Amino acid sequence: LELKPGDTATHYSYALARAKTRKWEQMRAEMKKSADLDPANAYRTYYNLGTLLSNGGEQEGASEAFRLAVAAAPEEPKNAESYYQSALSLVSQARVGADGKLIPAAGTVGLLQKDLLLTPNAPNPPAARDLLKTMGEGKK
Repeated sequence: LELKPGDTATHYSYALARAKTRKWEQMRAEMKKSADLDPANAYRTYYNLGTLLSNGGEQEGASEAFRLAVAAAPEEPKNAESYYQSALSLVSQARVGADGKLIPAAGTVGLLQKDLLLTPNAPNPPAARDLLKTMGEGKK
């Protein structure tokens, strides 16, 4: 890092090493540096950060990373998975209303709809459509 402070790959590799030792804060800092150095690929970096955190049981951090991925490339079809994963991270925050209907967390429906818009023929749309139906937002 001292020899190549401006090298995206070096920061990314160091972040992965921090992930293996479960040093989440250091990993996040290195991933952020990597994303800042390469804004065109920041969405991929943040998506990978979200995946690592999710797999490590750090759901709140994963949710934030997926939100950062969405914000980094909102119209990029290759970023549709970030929308889907971000929506999934919000599903657990849904609640049941007095009428017995599911009330999704704010933003969940929009994220799923954007996933469908960006990649209607990709692997996630059937699951996204099912989630929307469950929330009362899809075609019945």
